[in-house]
Amino acid sequence: PGTVTDDGLLDERRDTLVAAAFAGGGRAGTRHGLAWLELASGRFSVVEVEDRAALDAELERLRPAELLVCEGGEHDGLPQARARAPWHFEVGTATRLLTAQFGVKDLDGYGCADLPCAIAAAGALLQYVQETQRAALPHLAGLVTERRDEAVLMDAATRRNLELEQSLSGRPDCTLAGVLDRTATPMGARELRRWIARPLRDDAVLRRRLHAVRTLVERRGAAALHEHLRGIG
Repeated sequence: PGTVTDDGLLDERRDTLVAAAFAGGGRAGTRHGLAWLELASGRFSVVEVEDRAALDAELERLRPAELLVCEGGEHDGLPQARARAPWHFEVGTATRLLTAQFGVKDLDGYGCADLPCAIAAAGALLQYVQETQRAALPHLAGLVTERRDEAVLMDAATRRNLELEQSLSGRPDCTLAGVLDRTATPMGARELRRWIARPLRDDAVLRRRLHAVRTLVERRGAAALHEHLRGIG
């Protein structure tokens, strides 16, 4: 379900994600790594969190169509979980797979070299996608490492009760995304939902977004641009 790329089978205004989760121990206790991929676009991201509650919050945000977990591990039984043998989550193997895919010597440039659980999850995910697609994947060209403190933190229950993207009554138009979405393209709709699901705390980024919107509005070019954009798939 997470590796479908046929336009006719996808909800074009929402991300269709395949993800992998892995839990590993260390001096500071158990850490949880999460990797997710939108195969159609090649958006490949990872995050590492400190406890199970934080992982549940991330899964509620992302809502992957398919989730790979380590067989017999802590995440067995999660919704959409597909168990994979433990050796799929070996950090050394994962590092070699990822560096070979991206054509780099190490993962330092992606900001995840010190996140072994996230690397393990990403490696297992890449291996699974390579197996299912049976083709070269040149559009998987790098990773984005997210840090939880970059965004407003919300637990899974808070996300559900705020009805950001999913309505408790089952009405998509009664969610925050449903109210705000006047985007012209499927790409815009997906980006808007990412922003709603992960509200950033960085003032500089937010000010750049607002400046771009203000510029369009003040120059009265938004309506014409909207019409031009509607023709983009």
